[in-house]
Amino acid sequence: MPISANLRSVWSDRVGSWTIDVPDLGVQWSAEASAILGLLQAPPQTLRAMVELVRPEWWDTIDDAIMNCIQGGAPFDVEVQMEARRPAPLWVRVTGEAQRNPDGLVCSVQGTLHDVSGKLAAVEQFRQLSEQFSTTLESLTDAFFTVDREWRFTYVNRKAEALFRHARAELLGRVMWEVFPSSVGSVIQGNYELALAAMQPVVFETFSSALQLWLEVAAYPDAEGLAVYFRDVSGHREVREALVESEERYRLLFESSADAIFEVVPDGTILHANPAACLLFGMTEQDLLLAGSARLVAADDQRVRALLAARDQHGKAKGELTVLRGDGSRLEVEATVGTYTTMEGKTLLNVVLRDITQRLRHQQEIMQLNAELNERVKARTAQLESANSELMSFAHALAHDLRAPIATILGFSTMLGDTLEKVGAERIRHYLQRIRVAARQMDDFIGALLAMASVAQSSMDKGEVDLSAAARGVLADLQEREPQRKVVAHVQDGMVVHGDANLLRVAVENLVGNAWKFSGGREVSEISLTAQDQADGEIVYCVKDNGAGFDMAYADKLFGNFQRLHSQDEFPGTGVGLANVRRIVGQHGGRVWGESQPAQGATFKFTLEPKPKAAPAPP
Repeated sequence: MPISANLRSVWSDRVGSWTIDVPDLGVQWSAEASAILGLLQAPPQTLRAMVELVRPEWWDTIDDAIMNCIQGGAPFDVEVQMEARRPAPLWVRVTGEAQRNPDGLVCSVQGTLHDVSGKLAAVEQFRQLSEQFSTTLESLTDAFFTVDREWRFTYVNRKAEALFRHARAELLGRVMWEVFPSSVGSVIQGNYELALAAMQPVVFETFSSALQLWLEVAAYPDAEGLAVYFRDVSGHREVREALVESEERYRLLFESSADAIFEVVPDGTILHANPAACLLFGMTEQDLLLAGSARLVAADDQRVRALLAARDQHGKAKGELTVLRGDGSRLEVEATVGTYTTMEGKTLLNVVLRDITQRLRHQQEIMQLNAELNERVKARTAQLESANSELMSFAHALAHDLRAPIATILGFSTMLGDTLEKVGAERIRHYLQRIRVAARQMDDFIGALLAMASVAQSSMDKGEVDLSAAARGVLADLQEREPQRKVVAHVQDGMVVHGDANLLRVAVENLVGNAWKFSGGREVSEISLTAQDQADGEIVYCVKDNGAGFDMAYADKLFGNFQRLHSQDEFPGTGVGLANVRRIVGQHGGRVWGESQPAQGATFKFTLEPKPKAAPAPP
């Protein structure tokens, strides 16, 4: 039954009457009027008492209506709330009409009293129900609309407005097929007409060319037209299609994979096995399913538990296992396990097995070859070390053997020079002087070779080394050899480093010795050794002088063996010192370089490996 019919059933048809005599204003009530007011025992007898039956906010309304009727004969029809003796509010419709005597004067007012409480309550209930129904339709997540039997829109909710992309005001009262002409002759129209013709609901899914969306539609007919619920399922459909495509890809992968693939329940039951699994085990799929995973893994292989226990947070793990084939033979495989949950909430394992027999054989062969290669390398290294040792011994012995005849040449040339001094042959003395100079140079070169060999063969014995003390010692020795030199030297205090004391002293001797030698042409030589802290924490040590300097274009030759940037007459030397410095600094994990300009002095800078950090004290 419609809502309006239900509401009409609660309306009351009770009507009573009353009369006001004029001019004494006495009131007479019918029994029904008294019953409506609940005043059967003592109905009011005066107009004032009658008015006071009305709630105070309505006094002026009823009083004015009655007095206008008495005085001017104006009829009235008003609804007021009464002070009734009943739990629910009492609303009455009061009508009045003047009665005149033969002289045309108002002699009474006759009226009716109609109980309309039920009607007003029903109207309010209808309003509330309509509002609730409208709110429900507007809050639906589905789009909803209604059309009458002539296909005119009678209601459209907000969601339908959004999907239709038309405002409600544009749709209400218009024929659906005029608004969406592309739907004429479509599946949508066919299903709507079928629902009305059969008076049966229809549910379907279709693509709307008008909206360019996939829709899920439910249409419900009634005598007044059609109510339609619909929703956009384009995204769901894409997901379903992607799922179907994914399942098809997985099926193809499962069937065509060269690796054995099993779908397994956590208790070990095998649900599916691909053709590669059947080939690997030499068994049919049915045989594999009957065997179960427990019988396929070698009983003495305990790695399967470790493999399952090692699964990560995504349920994946990889390891090696020994499996048993159908003929009982053993096979080494690489197993990859993945855990996943089905749409029904079931947990399954995806197990992939790959035969690694060939790989293990290759690994064994490689290990054997590596072992043989290591032995060959050791033998060859021993041979090279022996050859190098013999070569170094030979070079050392040769250097010492060469020094003996050179010393003889120097000695006898000196004796010969002393003898010729008395004769006074200048040309002969000149020749002897050149012989002595050449012999001393050869002796210097041999000494340099021995120094290089010493540096190359030195074993590292690292500890704390005071570079400041080493530099001061070198400067003191040089000053003692050449006391006539004026030298201003500055050595920074506290330059303690980690390294080999003997090697670092050799490096300092060469750098400070170079500064001493190349600043010899100055009236006052200036030599310094300082340390500079860099932004990255590295320390750079600098040996600076105010000597002859050099052209930076030839800086790449500075640290080569027997490389010199000055003539022997200007600054005698072997060109080995800086090469030894580079070798020593490199052995200490550092680097060395020079900066200079001709006649502007030179600065040689070097770094060393930082001191090792001390181990933390035990708690």
